[in-house]
This record gives sequence, structure tokens and C-alpha cells, in this order.
Amino acid sequence: MRGFAWGQKLFLVSGESMRPTLQPGEVVHGRPALAALLKRGDIVVFVDGTGRSVLHRIVSTRPLRTRGDNRLAPDPPVPPCSPLWHITHRRCHGRLVRLRIGMAGLRLARRRHLRLRLLAHAPFLRQDTLA
Repeated sequence: MRGFAWGQKLFLVSGESMRPTLQPGEVVHGRPALAALLKRGDIVVFVDGTGRSVLHRIVSTRPLRTRGDNRLAPDPPVPPCSPLWHITHRRCHGRLVRLRIGMAGLRLARRRHLRLRLLAHAPFLRQDTLA
């Protein structure tokens, strides 16, 4: 498989929490990462306290906390012993596409988050109530 380096792992996006950045059913590429080298805005996969794999964006590094782009509240801190994979690419029509990560990705996620908060507090602005 072209573009697949040693140590990388493929993950299947299964939930709605990272919409619209990542859609359910997409395949993303992750490489093992150290928490100290990750920065705000990076997308990671980690194992939470219940043993589930979670794919979210980093919102703070001390402690390491994440939030889905489609969520209002951040997740609990990432367990220190959790394995981490840094997600950098997704597979789109058989090609690798680089994801917006770092501060550019975080700014985009913040704009989406602000829109979600506005819609949550102003139901009269929702599309489904305009009909």
C-alpha cells in the first residue's frame, strides 16, 4: 500500500463526533506518538478509561484533553498510560489526503464549535425549525 510507513495504523471513523472534518466510514492513518510532542489542534486516537478507542482533536496539552469537532464539552483527560496515535492523513478515493492539524485545524474546529454553541442556545436559528 503506497504511503503506508512502518509503525502506522489504519483507523475506521465510526462516530459523528468529528464531523464535518471526518465522516463516519472514512479511513485515517495514524502513527505512534509521544504526548510531549503533540500540540493543540492535532488529531489523535487514544484509549479512554473504559477501553474504547477515541479519535478527537487536542484542545489542551497539560493535562492532555481532547474534544470532538462536533461536540460542545471536552473529554476527560487522556489517561497517561494510554497509547497515542497522531492522525495526519485520511484516505479519499484511494488517495492519501493530509488533514488540517495544528493551529489551522484548531481554528477551523473553533469556528464550527462556536456555530454549534450558537445553535444550541438559539433554537429559532436551527434549519429544521425554519420550515
